[in-house]
Formats: sequence, C-alpha cells, structure tokens
Amino acid sequence: MKIVKFSLPGRTVKKKMFSAFTLVELMVAVTIIMILSTFVSINLASARKMARDNKRISDAQVLASALDQYAASHERIYPLLGAPVGSATDYWFRNISDPTIREELSAYINPVPSDSIGPPNYKYIYAYRLDGRKASIIITKFETGNKLCNIVSDDPNLPIEVDKYLAANPACYYVSR
Repeated sequence: MKIVKFSLPGRTVKKKMFSAFTLVELMVAVTIIMILSTFVSINLASARKMARDNKRISDAQVLASALDQYAASHERIYPLLGAPVGSATDYWFRNISDPTIREELSAYINPVPSDSIGPPNYKYIYAYRLDGRKASIIITKFETGNKLCNIVSDDPNLPIEVDKYLAANPACYYVSR
C-alpha cells in the first residue's frame, strides 16, 4: 500500500493507493503457466517411455547373461524346456513369464525380470535351439517405436527359424548367445 500526499488549497489530503494485478494480467499469467506445464508433461511422458524401453534392453542383456551363467554351469547347454515330439524346427520359443524358464534362471538372477508394462503388449521371448547350443532373448515391442530396434529385416545373421518367427511375430530387439 502506498500513501500519496497532495494538497488542496487550505488543506493536505492523504489518499491511499493500492497496486495490484488486473484481472487481464492474472489471466495472461495463468495461461502462460498452463502452456508451459503442458509442454513439460508431454516431454516427461516421452522420457518415461524411453526409460521403460531402455530398461527392456537392459533386462534383455541381464537375461542373456543369466543364460550364459546357466550354460557355464551345465556343460555349455542352455536351458531346454522341451519341444513338441517330432518338431520340424531347430528352434523353440517361450515367453520369459513361463514358470519353467523362471525356475531354471532363478538361481542365476533373482528376481527374473518381467516387463514393466506386462503382457500381452510387451514381452520377453526366450528362443533356443533344441540341442541347447544357442539361445536368444527377443523383445517383442518398444513404446517409442523403432528408435531402439536392432532387428533389421532380411538380416543374414539371424537363424532361419528365428527369422520366420520374427516375420510372424513382430519383434524389435534381439540378443543372441
């Protein structure tokens, strides 16, 4: 509050003057704050998605390391979880959420990572040769699109069965052992 003195002929008058924001100024300030908070929330949402995708990549590498530890203690044979009798393919695929694979790996990694979003959209797949000599971890999907994907269509390094599996089941990331 500001007190202003002014004089009239014969007397001095004190008048109180208040300085404050006008309604228009307040509306402009609130609008600017709302616009800035919208931009921040949009950027935070995309950062969270990227963080979850990076966690998926990290989980796939940790799972692959656990598979290596398993194989090192089992004469270089990766976990064999069975296959259909008379299977025509050399590879078999299981979801990491399968209790059998979780039990096999629990001695080497505890807890066994599971996807932060959960099925059915995002999964970790364990792919293994039926002789137990090769194994892979496949991530089926990322939230941020193809920015982090390392699977290139027609990759000559992918085993034929894995390539066929990926053609029928879109996947985004592949860690081979």
